[in-house]
Amino acid sequence: MKIKVISWKMAIANAVFYIAIFILIILSCIVAYKLASIPPCTETVKGQCVIDGWSVAGLAIMVP
Repeated sequence: MKIKVISWKMAIANAVFYIAIFILIILSCIVAYKLASIPPCTETVKGQCVIDGWSVAGLAIMVP
């Protein structure tokens, strides 16, 4: 059985790659939670939610 030896540069590059993927997964979970829990509107009058068409279009374009 052969043991494959990798260089320190490759080990560091792999570690940075996996850490970046982990951070992207965490951040995408945070964004999904915020989109699901916070309504996409601003309250101008108590109890009323005002949404303009451009905000809805921007939200729909950003979330596939």
